[in-house]
Amino acid sequence: MAKKGNLSYVKRQREIKKKEIRQEKIERRKIRSEEKKNGVPGEESTESTESTVEIENQEPQQL
Repeated sequence: MAKKGNLSYVKRQREIKKKEIRQEKIERRKIRSEEKKNGVPGEESTESTESTVEIENQEPQQL
């Protein structure tokens, strides 16, 4: 265990680390919500987007 004099330092470092992690999560959440709003594909849905692009690039068929 840390020395008694260092306990406040260790405690403060833990708080700082928690705040950093919390901030990173918030930023990731913002990015994901922006991607959903804008329809920008995430890393997981690249295959479905590629097939959509192929369909969009095809010439419209005459009926």
